[in-house]
Amino acid sequence: MPSQFPAAIQDPSRLKKLQLLGILSGFAAGAWLGAAEAPTKLVSIGISPMVISLIMVIGVFLARWSLPALILGTSSVRADVRRAPHLIVWALLAGCLWAVANTLTIFAIRDIGLSIAFPLWNSNSLLGILWGLLFFNELRQAG
Repeated sequence: MPSQFPAAIQDPSRLKKLQLLGILSGFAAGAWLGAAEAPTKLVSIGISPMVISLIMVIGVFLARWSLPALILGTSSVRADVRRAPHLIVWALLAGCLWAVANTLTIFAIRDIGLSIAFPLWNSNSLLGILWGLLFFNELRQAG
């Protein structure tokens, strides 16, 4: 059976480099996710969870809108809005829900600690997979 990948991708040295890149990307993603929750420990020294959450929300907003505008120009941001203006309402709703959940996460970390609250908080990934299977018929033909 012929391979579906071009010969350049099948090169063993290239595959090894791509595998190493994938592994390093996975570690970087894990470190980034862990570092994202590090500010929540500031609540232990008396900083308000609301202030910490507000700073994190501002950071996400700036990362989503400012960095793409700096890299691609403001015209790409305007084009995104023009392409799907109805998604603005959903984005605002999702952002509000995320901000509330983020603030509750800070309270949980303050009360039960990072090592217990963080895995519980990330269990929502499993819930997302389950919802995708049940409600949206996803992953049915996944290999």
